[in-house]
Amino acid sequence: MNKPNYSAYTIEELIESKESINRDAWPERFIEIEDRIQYLIKSSPAEKAKYNELVFLNFCESLRTDLSYAVDDDILSILRLFSKKAEAAIPSTFQGEVCPLCKGELEVSYYSGSWFSFTRGWLLTCRNCNTEGIVEQYQHR
Repeated sequence: MNKPNYSAYTIEELIESKESINRDAWPERFIEIEDRIQYLIKSSPAEKAKYNELVFLNFCESLRTDLSYAVDDDILSILRLFSKKAEAAIPSTFQGEVCPLCKGELEVSYYSGSWFSFTRGWLLTCRNCNTEGIVEQYQHR
C-alpha cells in the first residue's frame, strides 16, 4: 500500500484521517497527521480558525447522538412544553463535558431557534476559546 501524502491534505481531510485511522496499526501515520495539523494551525490563523470550528462541530455532533439516546432528555423535551423550569434543565448528556479544544468549562443553554425555525437543541459555549456550537435535539415524529 502506498503511503499517503499528508502534506497535500486539507485541514478537513487531516481531521477526518486522524479520527478514522487505526492508531495501533499505523502509529507513525497518526503522528505524521498530527504533526501536519499542528504545522497548519501554527502557520495560518485561517487554518487554525477552520480547525477549531471543525473540531467543535464534530464534538457537538457526537453529543447529538448521545442526546438522542438519553431517556431523561426525552422526558425533559415533553416537560418543556408545560414548564419554564424544565426548559432550563440541562440534560445529563452534557454533564462533565469540557471543550474539545482547550478543555475549558462549557456553558450549556437551551436553544429554540427563531420563530420560523424548527431547530431545537442546546447551545454550547466555551468562553475560554470563544467557540460555540449547537447540539440539535432530534425531534420525534
